[in-house]
Amino acid sequence: MKKIHLPLAAALLLAAAAHAETTVVTDGFDTYGANAVLAMPNWNVKWDGGDATQQNLITMSGTNDYAVLDTSVAKRNYHAINQTSWTMSAGTTATIGFDFRYDHLAGGDITGDFNKAFLAVLVSTNNAWWASGVKTFNIVNRGSAIGSSLQIAPWVEGWVPHASVGVDTTAGGLSDTLRVELLLTDNGTTILGQASIFNGASLLYTSTEYDMVIASASTLYAGFTTGFNNVGNIAISEVNNIDSIQIDNFSVTTVPEPSTFALLAGMFALGSVMMRRRS
Repeated sequence: MKKIHLPLAAALLLAAAAHAETTVVTDGFDTYGANAVLAMPNWNVKWDGGDATQQNLITMSGTNDYAVLDTSVAKRNYHAINQTSWTMSAGTTATIGFDFRYDHLAGGDITGDFNKAFLAVLVSTNNAWWASGVKTFNIVNRGSAIGSSLQIAPWVEGWVPHASVGVDTTAGGLSDTLRVELLLTDNGTTILGQASIFNGASLLYTSTEYDMVIASASTLYAGFTTGFNNVGNIAISEVNNIDSIQIDNFSVTTVPEPSTFALLAGMFALGSVMMRRRS
């Protein structure tokens, strides 16, 4: 039997573990049944008792392989929060991501109410849609393109023409399948956010990093939402001509702080020394 060089093994362990990723939750929206309503126990979705139109607006496709958010009816802040939590710590990162396609109405580019959200990545310190603590990264319609809005300067950024992702706004129709990923970084004081949008393997753009205004070491929940706009409490499609959004492959992953791996490797190396002394 070959001898194992334990210090070398420890170094390899550290190198490999430094890139280790833990999956917190995934949802491919393919286990609920065709046309089923997205609901508990996996998701807490907005149910507005004072507005009967704002209920049951996220359903599974007829083929039961993605979720559909009906933005021809859904208004601002139509939240869906996954019920699986995780806890951040200094040096830890987490990535929230999902695939999406947006359906643009025919009639051309919008001519007003630019830069209003139609979809957002949601992060919350609470698992209830009605509770405070919700923070978002907003995807917006900029007219002839999509982009994003932030909580800090430059406030609005990104320019991805509708035509570049398969949408002819004159004829209307579905975009390519895009993916948004929001990277959260706990810097020991607060949690920073930075999002990227992809079309397949192609990176379309990465946002400015900004303070999510969430305390370090918070326990978090993730999801998606129509986001907030200041136009009024009307359907999203009336604001930006996008009347439905397909959501798929939702996931949350985390990577622990590097010092955790250093501790493991150190313990491994100490064990190797003790074993050599016994031999």
